Amino acid sequence: MMTMVMQIDSYSVFYDNGHITQTELDDLLKARDITTLYMAGLATDYCVYYTAIDAKTLGPIWLIYVVTYKN
Repeated sequence: MMTMVMQIDSYSVFYDNGHITQTELDDLLKARDITTLYMAGLATDYCVYYTAIDAKTLGPIWLIYVVTYKN
């Protein structure tokens, strides 16, 4: 996963890796009253993990389902 700004490195779709710059996704989801977030990925090591953690810290509105592949 990457942020919308290609010059910023990120494992989360909500923040850059330093949590300095927030993307517009949180505002977009809240503006549309979206309260459930479904995420899928191959592993929870980085992208899925950091996106889930950031979604949880942004507010109590997120019900998060994570689907990953485990070998």
